[in-house]
Amino acid sequence: MDGDTRMFLRVRETSETVEPASPARERGGPPDMDHQVARRIRQARLRRGLSQSELAREMGLSLQQVHKYETARNRIGAARLVQVAQVLGVEMDWLFDDAGPTTGDGQDSGSRECLELVRNFHRIPDREQRAAFLSMLRAMAAWESDATG
Repeated sequence: MDGDTRMFLRVRETSETVEPASPARERGGPPDMDHQVARRIRQARLRRGLSQSELAREMGLSLQQVHKYETARNRIGAARLVQVAQVLGVEMDWLFDDAGPTTGDGQDSGSRECLELVRNFHRIPDREQRAAFLSMLRAMAAWESDATG
């Protein structure tokens, strides 16, 4: 059997069944759909400012199960996927979309810094403090664009 037609096999940790791995994934190609959905779930969770524990609690799952979903160790059934989308406030098709959202300068808005900023912003309980913080950010961004423009 030549290299192009050979199927790679892997054993899933959660069962004794053997299933073919994605040939594109084995050759360093784009991630398979399970990994894509897992990545998007994590991205949506971080955008909402939730920890894995908080998401697990909202969904009635264990922390370990959420972790397995986010690392693509366990596949997610259709009903659970609908629940995930509802809890995270995203559309189902967004979970399957490979194009990540970007900021105006083309940078990935899902970067760790952006996600940390959003998560911490949502943790500020006082509206006036949040408004002041936004004003400061706008002023800094305007100053930066004036300095470079």
